[in-house]
Amino acid sequence: MYARVSTAEEVNVDEMDEGIRIFDEEIVPTLKKAPGAVEGLLLVDREAAKAVIVGIYESKEDMKAFMESGKYQEQVAKFLTKVITKMPVTEEYEVASRFLFKTD
Repeated sequence: MYARVSTAEEVNVDEMDEGIRIFDEEIVPTLKKAPGAVEGLLLVDREAAKAVIVGIYESKEDMKAFMESGKYQEQVAKFLTKVITKMPVTEEYEVASRFLFKTD
């Protein structure tokens, strides 16, 4: 599995709740449809005005296909209009280990 980690370091804290709503209602449904998408997380630090999105994919090819499809850019644009002030820094990783603490 592979992970794409996008970090936004300049988040408009006053619009963070709206950003979470946009993520949950508009972005997650698109990510769920991406071939090979396994799971995702939105992490926020209100005090540091920072947000991190982690997407996990079955393969590197699936991850790259989503990025190259233009859908990633469409989703980031939803945040750029209101929540973040510049493009996030994106990094890619191989998932070496994955675990869940709760399964219920």
